[in-house]
Amino acid sequence: MKFIHKFILVVLVLVTLTSCNDDNGKATLIKDHEMGLDGIGDFYSYNKIENLGTYKTGPVSVDIESVETIKGSITKGIKSAGEEEYQDMELISFLTRFDLNESPDEINENLNFNSKENLHLATHTGEKIDMPHSKLSSVVGIDMLKSNHEAEESPFLRIFIFEVEELAAQEIEAATLIIDAPVDSEGNAVGEDLEIEIDFKE
Repeated sequence: MKFIHKFILVVLVLVTLTSCNDDNGKATLIKDHEMGLDGIGDFYSYNKIENLGTYKTGPVSVDIESVETIKGSITKGIKSAGEEEYQDMELISFLTRFDLNESPDEINENLNFNSKENLHLATHTGEKIDMPHSKLSSVVGIDMLKSNHEAEESPFLRIFIFEVEELAAQEIEAATLIIDAPVDSEGNAVGEDLEIEIDFKE
């Protein structure tokens, strides 16, 4: 009888270990990240899709180079590193290049567009994230884009990361990046809102 109990215990342990190994096997430790994500902690990539295309809203265009689901923790590099709220985060990360498709001289000087107010995300479960993660994301604004354009600089690579609360990174099946159109001083949209759908199951 003792032998049977020991045998069952061994089987359960092996099943647990196999399950853990399978789960870890889906993730890849991020190294040499384009935006230095690996320099502030340990982050693991689950699904990555590249070359999602170029989209336009009003005078703003965005080329999405890649999107990936990530799990990780901030352990260094910023003042709040190591704090509990920055541990085991479930993330969706976008690498993008924002640019203007019109001459800065032709753009209303009061036009408003920035990453804090105009970028949002929704997951396939209905969770909505209002803005990119402030500690992990770049910033972009219409004035910055005008300056870059006038200096004839190539569009900078920027990262925008959204923290998901309701799903683990490996559970994220789909998401929609929502980019609100720029607005003028009277609150009128200059362009169409964008909804860019991403299917991580493909």
